[in-house]
Amino acid sequence: MNKVLINGRFLGKKVTGVQRFGREVLRALDQRVLQDDLPDALKGVNFEVVVPSGEASKLDYSALSVKELPWGSGHFWEQGPLAWYDRGAALVSLCNAGPLFRKRHLAVVHDAAVFRMPGSYGWKYRSFHKLIGHALSRTAKLATVSEFSRQELSHFLNVRADHISVLGNSADHFREKQPSFDAIDRMSLGDKRFFLIIGSENKSKNISLVREAVALRPDDDWLVVVVGGKDSAVFRSDARIASDRFVYPGRLTDEEIAGLAQRALALIFPSLYEGFGIPPLEAMTLGCPVAASNIAPCREVCGEAALYFDPHDPASLAKIMTEIADGAYDRQSMIEAGLQQSLKFTWSGVVDGLLNILSREIEGGAAIASSQHPKSPYSGPKG
Repeated sequence: MNKVLINGRFLGKKVTGVQRFGREVLRALDQRVLQDDLPDALKGVNFEVVVPSGEASKLDYSALSVKELPWGSGHFWEQGPLAWYDRGAALVSLCNAGPLFRKRHLAVVHDAAVFRMPGSYGWKYRSFHKLIGHALSRTAKLATVSEFSRQELSHFLNVRADHISVLGNSADHFREKQPSFDAIDRMSLGDKRFFLIIGSENKSKNISLVREAVALRPDDDWLVVVVGGKDSAVFRSDARIASDRFVYPGRLTDEEIAGLAQRALALIFPSLYEGFGIPPLEAMTLGCPVAASNIAPCREVCGEAALYFDPHDPASLAKIMTEIADGAYDRQSMIEAGLQQSLKFTWSGVVDGLLNILSREIEGGAAIASSQHPKSPYSGPKG
């Protein structure tokens, strides 16, 4: 194998957790190739990012090559031009979808949310991605981002868990961000105390729980800042909470999020379902305490560095929020525990796992396919 193609369709989409994963993996891979820090089996291999027309000019890699393919965009482009391009090369799809009928294909499926939480998605999106998941489980080698997601995908796709590799995820891209306090000024937060939520208005994000928790503490003075937007073509959302204690700045830059995290009492992560759950890790990286849902993926990612509440019980969350605001917990100890936990997850480690899978394919002389399943290189915490 002298070439590895990377499906770059996601690079033209708005950045959510899945697209963030893809972008940061490419950035870390670009540095590895530039430094020639690759397994022996991959020395001299050309890594080529393949994108629809008009996307190449937006990319600036030092060592990865970029190829524009014309004839469409979206899923049509993915299942047509990309599927047929350079079919002798291996293909890596990082963001939940990819050509359904392509040999030597590694596809990263981040979670089983369309199966476990179908009511959180529009029917078109849900139906299509169920089909994609089942098809890729039969035609591609699967990887995912957490041990929890491996077990979920195994269950819903009827694939042995040890046939799915776990690459992990990270938030260490935030370590290099310079905090901006512009958003705090725009929202006139001044010296006001607030909790932070980062996420879409997807029902599975469970922001309605926070509304109920806040209602149980009408005399408290803290606010809740909800960062993010919604995509009605993908998600069904909770109704936006109309309250003078909730602030909605919309989508913000990473630098503005870093500024909010540094000022927040804590990040609240009330999700009912996650494949990984990157916002708590981002908050920990930024030195912000975390209170998270007591669900398996949050436990896997946050370990003992977060406070946990029942995502179905607003009183459980209200109690923790009040205790944090009242100083019942040692804030500095929470920050230090979070920083230590965040160091367990790096983009370099994710790329190690990806390169491990590709080099095993070469050394074993086998194609990446559903019949070839290397052991997971992931050594992070288990859920």
